[in-house]
Amino acid sequence: MFANLPNLTSLIIINSGAAIEVFFKTNSLRCGPNLQQLHLDGSFYGSDPFAVPNLISIANRQKIKRLELLLESNSKSMKLGPNPFLKLAYPSIKSIALSGALSASNSARTIFVGSRPEIVSLIDISHELNLPSILSSFCAPQLVKKLSISLPSSSEPHDFRKELLKFTSLTHLEIVGAACGVGSPFYNALRKLPLTSLTFGRNTDVSSTELKHLITGQKKHSTLQELVLNNIFSYRGGRFSRQEESEWIAPQWTRKFTLKGMEELVAAGRVERISFKGSSMGCLTYKQAFNNALVWAKDRTNEINWVRNKTGAKWDEAEEILERRDARNGMDDSGYGGSCGYDDDEESEEDEEDEEESSVWLT
Repeated sequence: MFANLPNLTSLIIINSGAAIEVFFKTNSLRCGPNLQQLHLDGSFYGSDPFAVPNLISIANRQKIKRLELLLESNSKSMKLGPNPFLKLAYPSIKSIALSGALSASNSARTIFVGSRPEIVSLIDISHELNLPSILSSFCAPQLVKKLSISLPSSSEPHDFRKELLKFTSLTHLEIVGAACGVGSPFYNALRKLPLTSLTFGRNTDVSSTELKHLITGQKKHSTLQELVLNNIFSYRGGRFSRQEESEWIAPQWTRKFTLKGMEELVAAGRVERISFKGSSMGCLTYKQAFNNALVWAKDRTNEINWVRNKTGAKWDEAEEILERRDARNGMDDSGYGGSCGYDDDEESEEDEEDEEESSVWLT
């Protein structure tokens, strides 16, 4: 099939390492010579999915603009291979997303040696991480405008300030997990970048105090306009009549990122006209919302007991009676249910169109 797709411009393969390997081995000139968007997501058995032969298959398609390789190896003993001697070029690529054991693959890093992307997303799941080595492999870091870095939260925070400062045109930065540095030196490095938007993803060890100093005072960032905070998660599970049945998940504040610290950060941001987005914003009102749910639960319990005393119904039967009554009266759970999770923000049509134009494809 792959050998007879001369007009193919967009290819997506998900959850099929076998199909991806077949695509890599299809060297026919009629296999996607006009390919512009390539998204491959799958697992390989016992080999480096970023091996040079696979990358040759991509380099031979000289019109690819958006490349996403979300590839894992099922081999737990994958070790760092030798540096490849063959230098490949990807002159048309503007957007790259790589996910896998990147630190354990020298050939994966060569993608940045032979390309000049403007948008980059990196998710490294290696057992032994080496983020500085990956970032130092970029031949043109000064061209990157949007960068997303994700490392396993179980690992120690990495110091990559020296390499990060080479990205002199960076306007959008997202850091997830252990990619978040600690201490003032990390936040001082952020001040030296022309950032307009800064995102902290899940499991990042963020300091609300350092962020406050970053957006206000004599050392405030000169260009920053937006903070997206997805580091704190909560969930509002709707109304409940018995607390043990509640599905609510309380926010887990940290030692360096407390509710009080978050409130002070947002207050400072209002003065400096910084836009705040993300799941952490919903956590600010979680306590009040949960207290309101508890009040409703107490009233509901009283109603259920009244119905039981009047009708002799069991608890569940009394609940059903009240639910039917509420349905007739048009009552619902508005204001209670809903996630304050990592993907809670809704985007306008204009934002979605902008993302389609400029962000990493499908990530």
